[in-house]
Amino acid sequence: MRLLSRKVLKVEPLLDATGHLFSLSVLKKPANMEGIQESIFLPVTRADLEVLRSLFNCIMPYLLGWNAFGNSIKPEVYSQVNSTNPRYGADNEWNR
Repeated sequence: MRLLSRKVLKVEPLLDATGHLFSLSVLKKPANMEGIQESIFLPVTRADLEVLRSLFNCIMPYLLGWNAFGNSIKPEVYSQVNSTNPRYGADNEWNR
C-alpha cells in the first residue's frame, strides 16, 4: 500500500499583533482511500519567540557540531607553535 502525505507549516501574525500563529497540517492519503487530515495550531507570543530565539542561539552550535570542533582544539599546541618563531608576538617587537 502506498501512502501519500503532504505537510504544510504556516506562520501567520496574530490578529491583535501580540505574536504569531504556527499551524501544521498533515494530510495522509492511502492509495484508493479517503484522506485523513490532522492539524495543530500553536499561538506564540513575542516573549515566547524571544525565548525560542535565545534557546536556538545557544543550541545551534551543538546541532551543527561546532562544540566538537572547539573541544578538539588544544591551546597548548597553538601556544607552542607561536612561541617557536622568535619574531612572532608583540613582546618581541618591543625588544628590537
